[in-house]
Amino acid sequence: MKKKWLIRLVFSVLTLLIVSILSFMIIEFAPGSPISRYADNPKITSADRERIIRHLGLDKPTSVRYFIWLKNVLRGDFGLSYMTGRPVLTEILARLPATLKLMLFSFFISVAFAIPIGIYAAMRRNSLPDVLISFISYLGISLPSFWLGLLLIYIFAVKLQLLPAGGQLTPWFDSSAFPLPVRPAAVFWEHLRHLLLPAATLSFGNIARWCQYLRSSLLETINENYIRTARAKGLNSRTVVYKHALRNAITPLITVIGLNMPAFFAGAVITEQIFSWPGMGQLFITAVFARDYQVIMGITIITAAMVLLGNFLSDILYAVFDPRVEYRG
Repeated sequence: MKKKWLIRLVFSVLTLLIVSILSFMIIEFAPGSPISRYADNPKITSADRERIIRHLGLDKPTSVRYFIWLKNVLRGDFGLSYMTGRPVLTEILARLPATLKLMLFSFFISVAFAIPIGIYAAMRRNSLPDVLISFISYLGISLPSFWLGLLLIYIFAVKLQLLPAGGQLTPWFDSSAFPLPVRPAAVFWEHLRHLLLPAATLSFGNIARWCQYLRSSLLETINENYIRTARAKGLNSRTVVYKHALRNAITPLITVIGLNMPAFFAGAVITEQIFSWPGMGQLFITAVFARDYQVIMGITIITAAMVLLGNFLSDILYAVFDPRVEYRG
């Protein structure tokens, strides 16, 4: 078993290496450069631009710059941001709490709704509620997140004026203005108000996909022989579904959720941009437009590592929920 885990680890490292090479090449051949923003500045002379190029190390060949970057990353140094001059890890860690807050909140909403809805639809197959759930699910899968986000902003922020249109907190919010007994509730509500619209935008698609995965898997499971045996023994329908069928039916859903784990760290690029959410997704968009190669590479490698970790954890959880599964590397 140790050998199998070791083989998996080696392949993960090789995958990260290939991802880093491809990402570096794509960035290299993309139009523009980190000094493009100085092109229209009359105060920056050609000599100044040459000096900036040498300072950033852009005068070296691509292969040399890649190996310099790789050597620094192996030491835990992702370089300095071209935009701010701060370490890339510092920039990423500064945005990570906002992304985690949004993504974890949307994750719990997705799980809380997807599992009961999936079970309900499977238990009432081909009924009117099942047809409506399937229709809404396919609608949720098809709707672009940017369109849904703008629609929610228009309804709840512009028309009804119930929720803020963006940001993590209201700039003029002052918790000290509230009496001490209600201050924690006021702070909680202020955070929740700003979370609801972006979290709903992210959760709607997840709920649509996950409940359909669970419904399909549960429909297959309830036709198995051991489920018929459990019913023949006189067990009620609730016990059969929740104690016997659900444990096996939920394993495909665990795999899908595990593959979605990188989003907890990478953030939702489009959703964070629409709602002005100061997370990793917005940082990535800003870095792309500024040609900040160091930040782009840092976020890409961390995201790739999270994909591999999510795959690894989903394999483990798959075996935990279904003891018949044996990991074979």
